[in-house]
Amino acid sequence: MLEYAETEKAAIEQCMIDVETLPESAKIKNYHTPNKDKETKKVVEPNGTRFLSLTKIAVVEDGKLNVYNLNNPNESSKRMLELANEKFFSKPIEERREIMGLTMAIQGYNEVDTAVDLGIVQRVNRSGQWTDKSGAQAGFSISADSRSLMNLETTQLNETQLETLTSEILKTLPHKDYGTWLNVPTTQGAEKQFRYKVARSLAIATILSDASYRSIICS
Repeated sequence: MLEYAETEKAAIEQCMIDVETLPESAKIKNYHTPNKDKETKKVVEPNGTRFLSLTKIAVVEDGKLNVYNLNNPNESSKRMLELANEKFFSKPIEERREIMGLTMAIQGYNEVDTAVDLGIVQRVNRSGQWTDKSGAQAGFSISADSRSLMNLETTQLNETQLETLTSEILKTLPHKDYGTWLNVPTTQGAEKQFRYKVARSLAIATILSDASYRSIICS
């Protein structure tokens, strides 16, 4: 995603030059010319000068999470590019990776929320009980009201794809010396079913996030 962001920035910078230098007859409508923002209906600067993929970035500054809108229709394209350079592109590569990872994680949660709102995915109460290695009773529960990635269920996604991904996630879930729900045994019965449901929920979130990222790349 870092490469896509750099490519979009380069395209914006080139478009800003083209807007000033190309003859009117060579300009592409909306890309090189002002147009209306779909949400606000306000006239905004050419689409080619605006961030349409990297529309937001999430940055932790002084221990506080700040989310910056890089596609604010009330700000100039020049100001949005300056903000992107200041908060993202000018940073060292490791810091940019962290910012992009956090931004994508937040986008993933938002995509799940959208799917829930649309009825594609449901949040359910999820709980499990098991006996740990010492013989003591242990358990874990997640409310349907929780904004978790482990309480999801659906009948709307491709079941074959979902089951394949669930199986792969099950192979990666640690089950030894990790405590809480990660210490659920892989035996048959209720314990194994709980692990399966958690893995299925994570698979649902992964499919939704993947669709979101593909949409961003193609925009």
